[in-house]
Amino acid sequence: MADRNSDSATPSPVPRGHREIVRKLVEARGTQLEHIMYSLKHYLRRISMMRLDRRLPQRTQVIAAKRALKQGYNRVEAMAVVRTIAEDLRRDWAGNGGPVYRQLLVDEVKWLLDDFYN
Repeated sequence: MADRNSDSATPSPVPRGHREIVRKLVEARGTQLEHIMYSLKHYLRRISMMRLDRRLPQRTQVIAAKRALKQGYNRVEAMAVVRTIAEDLRRDWAGNGGPVYRQLLVDEVKWLLDDFYN
């Protein structure tokens, strides 16, 4: 009788968390995903020091990254990518005006992911 666990055709295990999902995506897609993540992280860092009236026009600079996320990734993958970026930035900004930056991240993450919910 064959052991069920020894089957070589068994699929790889499902990633446990968003960081694992992103790690697997980077392995599979490489520089394409790294470029998207860099663009989004750079955008969020840049606008963090701006007033709202100066912040909104900056969104045009990440439309390409947002579109690439929508076209190349499913909702779970996109959420994992954006969540990883947001957590990294939240950790970076922990001591510098936490509540202001936290609200900025909430607003921008909603905007980045709105295509997946509409």
